[in-house]
Amino acid sequence: MKTRLWQKILAILGACLVIAGISPFACCLWLAYAPRPEPFSMQFPPRIGEYISLPIAIGFGGPYRIDLEWPGSIPGDRQIWLDLDWKIFDQKGRTVEQGSYHNWITGNTICLAGYARGYRRGQRVVLRMARDVQGVGDSMRLKVSVDEDETLLDLSYVWGISIIFAGIVAGPGVLLLLFLLIRRM
Repeated sequence: MKTRLWQKILAILGACLVIAGISPFACCLWLAYAPRPEPFSMQFPPRIGEYISLPIAIGFGGPYRIDLEWPGSIPGDRQIWLDLDWKIFDQKGRTVEQGSYHNWITGNTICLAGYARGYRRGQRVVLRMARDVQGVGDSMRLKVSVDEDETLLDLSYVWGISIIFAGIVAGPGVLLLLFLLIRRM
């Protein structure tokens, strides 16, 4: 009776070691292959004025990337001056992140900035255009999304550690379970 009790205890211990060893690796797999939420986007005309977005609802851990896009493409030999200020504020009106862009643009997309600080539901984006932008079409689109390049770079550092951790913690658990299985036969 006593040996049977010890076998059950050792089997539970071995199973717990396997689960504890594999869980960081499984978490990395989930983060790498989980579907990403659609980015938040807001269209506005390329005219002088202040544009306030609806509340942002992207909510998957940061860092976030703020891009500005427009239809068509500006050829490389032609540049257009873009002069704007932007600000992200929360529901209480506190500024979360802010910046400005005063430069020549070409192509069809620019990255205004990125931010990693505390995303909360209900944040809004305010764009303040200081002058009209000619030659980019009828509308521009602001897009706030999770910066997947940064997220995947962070995951690449964790992969190796999680594999080593799985070998150190789950390895003895697997050996213990194999020992108990062989002993039972």
